[in-house]
Amino acid sequence: MIYTSPSAMSDNVQSDCNLIKDIILKLCNNTLLTNSKVAVGIEYHNREILMTVTKEGKEVKGTIPFEILYFDIKKMHVEADNYEAAVASTICEEAERLIAA
Repeated sequence: MIYTSPSAMSDNVQSDCNLIKDIILKLCNNTLLTNSKVAVGIEYHNREILMTVTKEGKEVKGTIPFEILYFDIKKMHVEADNYEAAVASTICEEAERLIAA
């Protein structure tokens, strides 16, 4: 059995949080996230991703709490190298749900 101290786990979680936050901030500097269905402008403020979703001239605003995005990414079991694609994909999926509502 391998013992991992709680403080080491905490550092690992903090490191993942910081990495995902850095990716979100990097994506905010780009003009737009797009996929085949919607265009999404994002900003990051007070631990929330603020989305402006545009589809066929219709514009809707919404938010994703950072913690929700973080746990969605962790549930995917992706490697840290693939976080950027996972974050962008998750934001676009949430945007599609928002515009469909």
